[in-house]
Amino acid sequence: MSREKNLVKNTAILAIGQLSSKVFTFLLLPVYTSLLAPDDFGTIDALQTVISLALYFVTLQIENAVFRFVIENRTNQEDQIGYIASAGAVLLVMAGISTIIFGIIQAIYEIPYFALVMLALWTQSAYLFVSNLARGLGRNADYSIASFIVTVSSLAVNIALIVGLKVGAASILIALVVSNFIGFSYFLCRLRIWKLVKLSAVSSNKIQEMLRYSLPLIPNAISWWIANTSDRLIIICFLGTAFNGIYAAANKIPTIYTTIFTVFNTAWTESVSLAINDSDRDEYINSMLNNGFKLFSFINMGIIVCVSLSFQWLIGKQYEEAYNHIFILLVAIFINSMCSLLGGVLGGLKDTKVIGWTTVVGAIVNALINFALIQSIGLYAASISTLASYLIIYVFRMNAVKKVVSMRISTRYLGQCAAMLLLVGVGYFRRNILVNVVILAVLVVWGVYQNRTILLPLLNSLKTKAIRNVKE
Repeated sequence: MSREKNLVKNTAILAIGQLSSKVFTFLLLPVYTSLLAPDDFGTIDALQTVISLALYFVTLQIENAVFRFVIENRTNQEDQIGYIASAGAVLLVMAGISTIIFGIIQAIYEIPYFALVMLALWTQSAYLFVSNLARGLGRNADYSIASFIVTVSSLAVNIALIVGLKVGAASILIALVVSNFIGFSYFLCRLRIWKLVKLSAVSSNKIQEMLRYSLPLIPNAISWWIANTSDRLIIICFLGTAFNGIYAAANKIPTIYTTIFTVFNTAWTESVSLAINDSDRDEYINSMLNNGFKLFSFINMGIIVCVSLSFQWLIGKQYEEAYNHIFILLVAIFINSMCSLLGGVLGGLKDTKVIGWTTVVGAIVNALINFALIQSIGLYAASISTLASYLIIYVFRMNAVKKVVSMRISTRYLGQCAAMLLLVGVGYFRRNILVNVVILAVLVVWGVYQNRTILLPLLNSLKTKAIRNVKE
């Protein structure tokens, strides 16, 4: 099977689980914004932000090393088991250390929902480990199914607790714990983890090798955290939790795009890692990066127009201030996704140092803009700083990749994309239904034409399968 077909196949498998499940997650947004006050929603969102930061230290990003080294040794089961067992040992040691540290912090400064925060850390760490292991083993179908199970279980728990039992914002943390535990249990049974994690296979050499790969990813992950979510803490300090609730609601919309992109990017990182030593890698990478840019710019702008048409239903008047920020954040998240594609190339090259320092620079830009502008322009400082930081990361990563891989970006398409974004922006801020419907129609025609090399083979394949099924 060709690399392109394999990429499409893996993307399709992952999409079945992740996209269908994320539709349910998206439906939770009206529940959050209608039943939870901005202040409560903002507090829980801040705790989730802290949890996401703590995870980088608790796991040491070892799950990324598991994926990279397991996929590289698919034909060597003995080495695979050695890497898996060694990574498991690192996680167990870090779980113990982190529990002691958080216990000391709790004794000095009371953490809200402390027990739930610790459970969330443990269950997410375990789930990240086994899910990346599944990807490394090529078990993408199981990865997709687990993603579906985690999301649906989270949805069920949230609805039961928020709507049924009126538990309130703590329901979000409870759902996080329960869903990740269920996902871990699924992988435990499907992968038969007990056969892969052997104490005798733990190797100090393999631990050192994996940590050399994963540790540079910690500053990278922290920097992404700063670029993505430190805004929330700055907002709370200067503007209050109610404003953070509004900003959190604005950030929920870009997750629609992120979900779609993540499906492709998950398959992309595997494809790049497998093809990185091929003689025609430059042609392959260049082709896929350009196609990715065209496809996801089209999807991103389509979401922007649809948000304008459906905002009142999705968010509601209580969070009206989020509207303008959504446009900025959606543009920012598109640039972020292009950074991730380039990061996949650098990861395939095992150049995690470049991944790290480029993100650090972006995080510094994010923090500086935030602190400089938040008192003068308020919430806009957060969204604008996010956009600026992603742009910086993209520029640096593109320059780094160009030094290793021959890259050619279509300037003609860039011009067309900029013009279309301007048109979409005019419609978005005018908030006229008829105008936006017309713009959506124009966008679809343009987007389908630009992506015809991707869409036509896909449609022909579906047509062939449909004809075959009819004959059978």
